[in-house]
Amino acid sequence: MSAGPFSAWERGIAFRYLRAKRSEGGISTIATISFIGILLAVFALVTVMSVMNGFRTELSNRTLGFNGHAFIAGPVLDQPGREAMLARVRAVPGVAQAQPLIESQALVQGPIGAAGAIVRGISAADLRASTLIAQSVEPSSALSSFGIGENGGDEVIIGARLAEAMGVRAGDQISLTSPTGGATAFGSLPMRKT
Repeated sequence: MSAGPFSAWERGIAFRYLRAKRSEGGISTIATISFIGILLAVFALVTVMSVMNGFRTELSNRTLGFNGHAFIAGPVLDQPGREAMLARVRAVPGVAQAQPLIESQALVQGPIGAAGAIVRGISAADLRASTLIAQSVEPSSALSSFGIGENGGDEVIIGARLAEAMGVRAGDQISLTSPTGGATAFGSLPMRKT
């Protein structure tokens, strides 16, 4: 038989001060106010901790789901052995997904503004396999035409905040300017693509 949350001695002391005689009315009032104060404080603490724990979990899932838990960089990504290296990484127990990508900074220009952005190059198949992104793309038909055409086509997928800052909607044009463009006799020139 399991013991209750309070012993008989603890219940006796609680009832003694919560139901005091008329001559000890001040003690009863103070004990009742203290009891209600502690009750509300514990309730608030449990509520805030639950909300923050849920927020932390959601933030971690979104951040790690988009960025990945580990990155491999170096010359192996440009060599013919890249697919073999990816197969070895995918074979590691606990690895849910491994995909190659190219990442760089660029200037994005839209109808009403310009902003700096991180541009990631990824294959259409790998993008569709990234459930966090694939489920969030609007309209969902944009995934079917993504990556089709010469050098991956001219379609890009951008985040909702960047689209709002640029004043663009699905189907509108934006311009990407990369500071690391092609090399010329006069040095490196920026590359621009609409």
